[in-house]
Amino acid sequence: MHLHPGFDLAQVLNSARRNMGLSGPPERPVGFLLLTETAGTDRFSSLPNRAGAWSVEPCAEPVSKVARCSDGCRLFIIAGRQIVTAEGLEVLVHGATETIADGLPLRDVMAVADDLEVLAVLPWRGVKWVGERGAIIRSLTASAPVSARFCLADTGVRLKGTPRPKALTEAETNGWRVLAGSDPLPFPAQTSAVGRFGFAAEFLLDPDHPFRSLESWVRSCGRSPACYGPLQGLIGFLVLQTFMQVRKRLV
Repeated sequence: MHLHPGFDLAQVLNSARRNMGLSGPPERPVGFLLLTETAGTDRFSSLPNRAGAWSVEPCAEPVSKVARCSDGCRLFIIAGRQIVTAEGLEVLVHGATETIADGLPLRDVMAVADDLEVLAVLPWRGVKWVGERGAIIRSLTASAPVSARFCLADTGVRLKGTPRPKALTEAETNGWRVLAGSDPLPFPAQTSAVGRFGFAAEFLLDPDHPFRSLESWVRSCGRSPACYGPLQGLIGFLVLQTFMQVRKRLV
């Protein structure tokens, strides 16, 4: 998810808790928010110590922080970057605070992520996955990923009722795992979408090293994890796409 400028952290955490169905006692399931920050943005390092009913504290591993609600509910916030490759594709690098320059070839970005021992995720992006860029994705996913840290991802911005992207299904037959994320758009009202669409994982959590716990589980998965949550309804989809087109022309 993007933690866009203008997003109130307390609202983000409350929305994630509600959408993930988390409850208070510490023995209950916990949530993960995997940040995808763009070049020049670093909200992870400047997260406040308090946000409403939540306290935010660093974990033993530098890429993770834990947000605790007053009733014991926990959400782990994981640092990450969004890289735009030379081909105009996006790679989400989860578990990294290091700066990876935009403009590198796709395979170079994924190699850097593998060297850093983090997760490299290619999120489905509609029209960005057609034409020449679509051919690059198909070439990459026509065989098994060269690292268990490489995954694809579906997005909660996709229109409800439309078929799952064929590129994701075809990649799965070649051994790729497909994760999922809510991908809130840069409007204040989109805080309500945080955590609405994602994937479920079951593993032994080390609370001092939550990202490494999750990363190890992802590498061990033989298939895509189960997804949860709704996609966008027609009216919401049209409104968001209209706002995005207007924003592109104004920025």
